[in-house]
Amino acid sequence: MVILREKTEVIESVVDGQQSLFSDDELAQLQDSNVSITEVIEKQTKQVVRHRKAKSSGQRTAFLDGLPQVDKTIHLTNTDCPKYHEQMKKIGNHLYSREVRLKPAELYCVNLYQESYKCNDCDEDGKVMIISSQMPQSLLPHSYVSSSVLAKVAEYKFALALPFHRQVKL
Repeated sequence: MVILREKTEVIESVVDGQQSLFSDDELAQLQDSNVSITEVIEKQTKQVVRHRKAKSSGQRTAFLDGLPQVDKTIHLTNTDCPKYHEQMKKIGNHLYSREVRLKPAELYCVNLYQESYKCNDCDEDGKVMIISSQMPQSLLPHSYVSSSVLAKVAEYKFALALPFHRQVKL
């Protein structure tokens, strides 16, 4: 980008006894009002690029897969259809969440499965009714930390004054 700016300079007379850098002809030419000096200023715009470190994916899954696995299914308490009051058929279960739990000095991963049921009578009416079991609320949403782990971390930190980096080594 080039910007042209017109600029006129007026040079004051030289003080007696002081030498000038310009000759008398050059001074007269610079002080002439018909002569203008054009100054060329070149502006360069810099584009700043932030380089962010890419998030490493799969660390949580790799950590959880490295622990001993315990599968636990939360069963539906009432398997009767709320509309027809008939026994519903189990159609499957899916992995609802994973959380790390702590036995004294041992970590293990509990996989919580949610059961789903459907009513055969509702299916004949053309409307599929699927009912799933009620899952327990997580202590911290979107976290794999359970209350046992959080309690042990708080105990080590506040009761024993053990810094977090030393707790990781445990």
